[in-house]
Amino acid sequence: MSKQSPTFIAFAGPQRFAHGPIDAVARVVHARQAAQDAVGKPELILIFDAATSALVDLDLRGDADQAAARALARFAPPA
Repeated sequence: MSKQSPTFIAFAGPQRFAHGPIDAVARVVHARQAAQDAVGKPELILIFDAATSALVDLDLRGDADQAAARALARFAPPA
């Protein structure tokens, strides 16, 4: 039996705009944050663990690949 990756959910205000494995969510959040920063309209983005509802803090420095790799290293299920 294979272990399923945990699911994470990202919100900007009341709008859910990403959900899935943490590396995929990190990429989408990184892109959205970069787009908002580019137009000078940063927005509050909240990310939650779907199973526990715990708030998740991601390190989005660098490019999307770097952010996704850090998120995966921190939140991936044990092998």
